[in-house]
Amino acid sequence: ISANAFNGCTSLASFTFGTGALTINADVFNGCTALKSITLPTQIVEIKANAFRGVATDLAIHVPYADYDGVKSGWKTGLTGDILTQVVYDGATA
Repeated sequence: ISANAFNGCTSLASFTFGTGALTINADVFNGCTALKSITLPTQIVEIKANAFRGVATDLAIHVPYADYDGVKSGWKTGLTGDILTQVVYDGATA
């Protein structure tokens, strides 16, 4: 998805990436204050810095549990800092 694709879209409430998505570019969801849920496919290999800047603080970023180690090791650079606390690992077992 191109940089700034949904920049300032205040009516976007949820987004699910297709299976062909590999990169989420910078500022894609910048200012999407109504965004509550994003679902990422397993093959996402890069999330650029500030991809989720200015989103709602209750946004849930759904990531396949298979990506747990990748997210925690920081290879998804756009999922750092405060936004990392909003990651939900789908398929995790207790």
